[in-house]
Amino acid sequence: MIADDRGLVRRSQQGDLDAFRELMARHRRMVFTIARAVVLCSDEAEDVTQEVFLHAHRAIGQCDSRRAFSAWVRAITVNCAVSALRRKARRSRGYGEFLAYGVRAAQPPPSRQIERDELQVRVREAIQALPVKQRLAISLFSLEGMDIASAAAALGCSVGTLKSHLFRAREKLAKTLAGYVEEAEP
Repeated sequence: MIADDRGLVRRSQQGDLDAFRELMARHRRMVFTIARAVVLCSDEAEDVTQEVFLHAHRAIGQCDSRRAFSAWVRAITVNCAVSALRRKARRSRGYGEFLAYGVRAAQPPPSRQIERDELQVRVREAIQALPVKQRLAISLFSLEGMDIASAAAALGCSVGTLKSHLFRAREKLAKTLAGYVEEAEP
């Protein structure tokens, strides 16, 4: 696929819109997944994804066709997503909207639902408070269900580096949530 991407990049640089559309189709899921891991909201991740491909289209002439397009677009994605997060923080100065991961099981009794909702908010706040690389690692591996090698490839780092980010993220989450989980238990 990398060889095919290189040809598509060269064609895109010559103005072939169909070639660029094919690059978008091939890499859209990776871009969206990384964006959502940073901004924590599917709607905002969709906006970031569009921003990434607009930026990539405008800057396609700067893309070195000898390098993997995926690495180039991944770097653009992280930069755009972090910029979106900063813009959001400046606007709201709060935590904003959070993405609910997974499907809810049967609803617990109302007395437990309040506790569960509060715990979900605290977990999301704790994840959002992590440094970006740790948040991306925990989001891709634990929440998106990617295997270690795929998550490392999506982030453009080694498996060892990803494991380090995961370890640090889990350590910080355990420390941040320890007091709450202890006081929430009966």
